[in-house]
Amino acid sequence: MRPMLWMFLFLLLGYAGICLIMYLGQEVMIFPTGTLPEEYAFSIDGPYEEVWLDRPDGRVHGLYLRAPQARGAVLYFHGNGGHLAEWAEVAAPFHARSLDVFMIDYRGYGKSRGRRSQATMLADALAAYDWLAERWVASDIRLYGRSLGSGFAAYVAAERPARHLLLETPYYALADVAAGRFPWLPVRPLMRFPMPSHRWLEAVDCPIRWIHGDRDEVIPVAHARRLRALLPAGTYVEVPGGHHNDLATYPAFAPWLEAGLK
Repeated sequence: MRPMLWMFLFLLLGYAGICLIMYLGQEVMIFPTGTLPEEYAFSIDGPYEEVWLDRPDGRVHGLYLRAPQARGAVLYFHGNGGHLAEWAEVAAPFHARSLDVFMIDYRGYGKSRGRRSQATMLADALAAYDWLAERWVASDIRLYGRSLGSGFAAYVAAERPARHLLLETPYYALADVAAGRFPWLPVRPLMRFPMPSHRWLEAVDCPIRWIHGDRDEVIPVAHARRLRALLPAGTYVEVPGGHHNDLATYPAFAPWLEAGLK
């Protein structure tokens, strides 16, 4: 009996250790950051402005990318991979539709600094909106969230007025994504960044459009389908064969984007 007891204790301690690693290491998994020095010079075609948002416990960096004869703006929240030096290129389709683009790097990305928590990062997202709202009225602001950024865009849309909310490869809740990847761990109580997008989306007043590929290997399409049941008034486009990072190459993407940027 004693050997079995020791074996049980060994397995229990091992499981607890894995849970501890999950709790302490989740930031690395969710935010695989890459930093830039403050003196880094961006190589961007067209006029742009570097923006600094001074926060109580950090400093958030952004890029304001101007379009010729802009008729409005897009507040863009990018995915978890890469920083603004890599994401700035996504402004092109918005510029083609005469829309300025404002995007920020999350804390620990690019030139942004500060300790991360869900509360501080959501507050950063609101600060980005407020900066943009000093330049454009709410009816001229579109919110766009890509992957990880879909949660931040959803939160801002629940807290601030906007013309439209567009979500590319969104999640129902980030905790649910993690739970799907680690079904043998008690993920939800361990998550410090649960990002319950579905709760925020229920409070959004502006039109909502989202798009997802049915072969998404990062955020399963089940998340988008659950949002369809939650948001019957929203517009959902599902792309057959679409993966997580290639939706813009499918014919369905351009009309979806065009309708959301009117």
